[in-house]
Parts: sequence; structure tokens; C-alpha cells
Amino acid sequence: MGLCGTLGGYLARRWAANFAAKELRFDGVPLGRFDWTKESIRDGAISSIPMPSHAPHHVSVAAETPSWRIVFTGDATYLQANLRAGVIDGVAPQEAPADARLGKLNVFASERPRLVLPAHDPETTARLAAWNST
Repeated sequence: MGLCGTLGGYLARRWAANFAAKELRFDGVPLGRFDWTKESIRDGAISSIPMPSHAPHHVSVAAETPSWRIVFTGDATYLQANLRAGVIDGVAPQEAPADARLGKLNVFASERPRLVLPAHDPETTARLAAWNST
């Protein structure tokens, strides 16, 4: 980790000894309403989506097939209900970009059968368990 990472709280002792952080460059094709993404798997089944409105390098992740989509929002929204209502929560230094990103994420998350998993939503575990039982 560099100095900026350390100052940002990303302390080396919190990572596995063999972890080597690499910069994520968004050079992939557009995905939904997002102009650029980073395909984590060559077939596009898993993609990272830039969500810098929460923090400068924050990302959400989408896993998808032709029939369903799972969106791991991270801290882009804390609750699924807030995403659907367009409520900005958590840390968002600039409200207008956060609102625009959240709107795009909301549309993206609702385009097909989906599961939305915000990092801090107490209902996330139950939604995932229900999804797995179908």
C-alpha cells in the first residue's frame, strides 16, 4: 500500500500476507447505463462498476447471466429500500454526482430479475438465503 492508502485507513496488517493490490482500470464496454466498467471475467459475467460518489475509488460489482443479475452495491447505498427510493445515505461528499450514480444503479439493478446486496443492509443475508432457495 502506498502512503495515500495508508492514510486512508487501508493498513497492510489488514490484508493477507500474499495480497498484492493492483489498480483497477475501467476500460471495459458500457454496461446498462454505465459508460464504462471493468470485466473481471472475460465473458462479462462479473463486472466492476465505478461508483466514485461514495469514495473516490469505490466500486459496485455485478454478476449476471442472460436471465438474472446480482448487484453487490458495497457502500453505494446502505439499504435496498434507500436505493429504490433514491435516498443518498452514508458518505457522499458531493450530492449531485451521488444522486446521478444512485439513479443509474437503481435502473441497472431493476432491469431484469435481480438480487441487490448492499453491504450494510440487515436484510441482505435473508434476501441471499431466499434467492438461494429458489
